Amino acid sequence: MHLASASDERFFPGLHVALASAVLAASGRLDYTVHVVDGGITDAQWTILETNLRALGALRGIEVELRRIPATHPAFERFPIRRGSNLTCARLAIPHIIDASRVVYLDSDVVCLLGVEGFWEALEPQTALVAVLDPLRRVGRDCTLRDRLPHRMHDQPYFNAGIIGINVALCRANGSLEAIDRLIGEASEFKYVDQTLLNLVFLGAWSRLPDVYNLVLTLENSACIMERPCAANLHYVGSGKPWLSRQSSFYRFAPDTIFDFVTKLLGTDNSCEEPRTINPHRLAQAQRKAMIYGFLLPRRGQLYRRALAAITTAPQKARLHVAAIT
Repeated sequence: MHLASASDERFFPGLHVALASAVLAASGRLDYTVHVVDGGITDAQWTILETNLRALGALRGIEVELRRIPATHPAFERFPIRRGSNLTCARLAIPHIIDASRVVYLDSDVVCLLGVEGFWEALEPQTALVAVLDPLRRVGRDCTLRDRLPHRMHDQPYFNAGIIGINVALCRANGSLEAIDRLIGEASEFKYVDQTLLNLVFLGAWSRLPDVYNLVLTLENSACIMERPCAANLHYVGSGKPWLSRQSSFYRFAPDTIFDFVTKLLGTDNSCEEPRTINPHRLAQAQRKAMIYGFLLPRRGQLYRRALAAITTAPQKARLHVAAIT
């Protein structure tokens, strides 16, 4: 299986957890070739990644080969810079820089408690792209697409691009790659950049996997995380990454605790020894909202209460979730 991701030095802790947990969750049926688009990973970090992935592969009875692709590759020259980096659009370059008929792309802010082989296996010969429905659910909720598409198409399903399976061979044959290349110059104008672009190109032409294959950590999904079956890939969308701060929002505390347990399992980051906290003001604010919403918006009030309740059980239940891949 060809698995691709991208990172710089700052996002390396997330990349390490994403790829290591994916290998740890491997079925043992497939060897892994892991392609990493390198936007500034140090040699020491690369050595850690390579050593750990191969060791974890051996535990699963598979071979893991790593390939390092510099972000200075010519394929990246046309990509827009976002937050000081062109790595946001790395998944768009995959067909140009990886010589494979199928590839699974994995963001560097995911913990794979389920694994990613489902994306690979779902890539049938006539399936161009495999993904999971985004919390936006329909293309009309992406304002860029709403403005570009006729109203009758606004209810088409909209996918999240954090983990996707790409049938490179089919995309080359059906013109999808040329369509992507034509739109790259406009990507900075799209609300969700490459995710919007991919949803435009593959509108109505992608196959859906269940939400647990890419569980985007919204308030709703985070609130219910400790009540769900253990096997799910957790996607830490947004700017609040669990490795960048030891302080969590009230609803991300439970999934952030799972991230910490996986990091400790890998034994490479001592920062997890520091206690994870929640801003007291934000916590009190969430408690007030839980009470107010209980009267005004009962369903949302229930989500707040469930997220608050998950805080107290997070350490014990996080162990069970992590045990699912060990």
